[in-house]
Amino acid sequence: MSALRSYYYKLLPGLRLLGRKIYYFPIDFYEGVTGKRSKNEPKKGDIYVGSSDFISHGIRQMKVLQKSNKNKK
Repeated sequence: MSALRSYYYKLLPGLRLLGRKIYYFPIDFYEGVTGKRSKNEPKKGDIYVGSSDFISHGIRQMKVLQKSNKNKK
């Protein structure tokens, strides 16, 4: 585990969010100003899906839920 990551997990959960927001601020700011971020995609500092990509993770989750909903009918 990298030193930065080990320090991150030593923080209290509330401070982890602040740490993420500070760490990702430059890219979040850039994507917000240039419009590079998808309309429904949250800022990187707000994403908590581990190392997975937020959009592809969301699409997979949506398919699982749609399949589950079809099986109930």
